[in-house]
Amino acid sequence: TIRGPVHSILKGERVALNYLSYLSGISTLTNVYVQKVKGTSARIYDTRKTIPGYRLLEKYAVLTGGGCNQRVGLFDQVLIKDNHYEALGCISLQKLTALIQNVRTKIPPTMKIQVEADSLRLLRAILPAHPDMILLDNMNMRLLRKAISLIREESLRSKHHIEIEASGGITLRNVRGIAQLGVERISIGAITHSAPAFDFSLEVI
Repeated sequence: TIRGPVHSILKGERVALNYLSYLSGISTLTNVYVQKVKGTSARIYDTRKTIPGYRLLEKYAVLTGGGCNQRVGLFDQVLIKDNHYEALGCISLQKLTALIQNVRTKIPPTMKIQVEADSLRLLRAILPAHPDMILLDNMNMRLLRKAISLIREESLRSKHHIEIEASGGITLRNVRGIAQLGVERISIGAITHSAPAFDFSLEVI
């Protein structure tokens, strides 16, 4: 409920409704995903797929929907992904381990390192380097199940807990099945870049 001069309210009406509609759409879709994974150990995270200048607003909308915020940028958490491997030519156990160890020497001890894997071959090369988190990207259920098993085995063997995040190709249809595999994090770009606007209108009384 807004009270004030009608002229002022009507001048700001459309801008206010546009923000409310857009951000409430994000919050609403996030909550639908959150409800889908209820009762599992998984939590729904946003990604960096946000509109420039809107990132903090969109992340706040995700929080109000019951989701969690991924890092704000690459300055508060390291992500080593496929483009980095290719650019550095380090698709081998020795080079990947050296890369991760080198990164550790350049960041604060509290900052986490996440490494992306889109195949079991790459995952096996990553595991001995013991990153803090592994992002399993665009894997089907069979590959996800096997990858999670490999990560859990390595965590037990090394006594170094590795958080598991699933991302890519996740929908309302398959999100619960993925959550039930035992991942801690599920990141979904669609909750910010594809959420339908929530319908708001302003009525003068």
